Amino acid sequence: MFGFGSKKPIDYDHTAGNPHVFPALRALKADDWETLERLYKEQHPSDRDLWLAGLGTLCDLEQSFPETHLTSAGWTIQGALQVAIASRHRGSATADRVSDDAARKMFEVVSLAEKALQHARQLAPDDCSVYTASIRCSVLGQWDEGRKRALIRDMLKTPVPSISGAAAHLTQSLEKWGGSQEEMWETAKDYSERGPNAAWLGLLADAYLEDYLWHRFFLLRGTEEETAQREAYLKHRRTDEFKAEIAQLDNQFNDLFTSEKANIPYAEQLFAHNQIGCLLYNMDMIDRAKSHIEAIGPHFFMTPWGYFDHINDSKPMGAFNRIRKRVGLKPLLKEKT
Repeated sequence: MFGFGSKKPIDYDHTAGNPHVFPALRALKADDWETLERLYKEQHPSDRDLWLAGLGTLCDLEQSFPETHLTSAGWTIQGALQVAIASRHRGSATADRVSDDAARKMFEVVSLAEKALQHARQLAPDDCSVYTASIRCSVLGQWDEGRKRALIRDMLKTPVPSISGAAAHLTQSLEKWGGSQEEMWETAKDYSERGPNAAWLGLLADAYLEDYLWHRFFLLRGTEEETAQREAYLKHRRTDEFKAEIAQLDNQFNDLFTSEKANIPYAEQLFAHNQIGCLLYNMDMIDRAKSHIEAIGPHFFMTPWGYFDHINDSKPMGAFNRIRKRVGLKPLLKEKT
């Protein structure tokens, strides 16, 4: 339907559309922490966490930081960026394929992040963004379960929640990170039921995707019992009953989203469309997936889309354009110069 012709796909936008990332990068290079702290404070926690994610991806891998900060915002920015840098040192490989040198660098930076975030939690125990970064730090730093659960309890007390914090909690609850599939579902359902708006239903879509990945790949070479469990799950996933369950989630989101959209933070809208759109597309529910993929525009998240359809870091927009083409949307291409 749509040919790419001689035009190339647009570049992948690591800012995810947050307009404050590039001003923050300039401030970071200029050691202008007054500007960084102002940008931090001006944003809703969900938007702030999306901003920190983009900043952490684009900042210098050898970024230096002040020895101290006067505010919790400064400590949180530093800690969040150090967590992102540590993750970049580790890479995306499975644990058995991470080199000793990469692991060493990761743990070195995680240790620094842990200290910064401890200062931030002491100064601002009501700031959810502190806990988003701290939970991610706890996963990379391999904290014990008691310390991880203490973080979650404190985060749940914060007055303004962040959907990134909830997603980090959901990740921590996965069986592959020391939790269980039952705990994951309990976490996702709890957030979707008491979340402040329709976008938090995206966490249920996240759980459906993670459950698929667990059964499809992690149980691939399991015990006889696990193999039977995997086969039963994959069979059930192909039934009309399962598809109706997914359609009900989409309907619930659409019904609520229409009336609530004006009051939903940008990052939460983007999270929901990415998770629900990816789930529907993965289920081959193309007609339903189209509106979510259209709403995403160029700002698709590598997680979850990177798990499917051979999207990778080298040419992500080319792969996403093939997804857009399949649902009947035009590819996103650079203008000829």
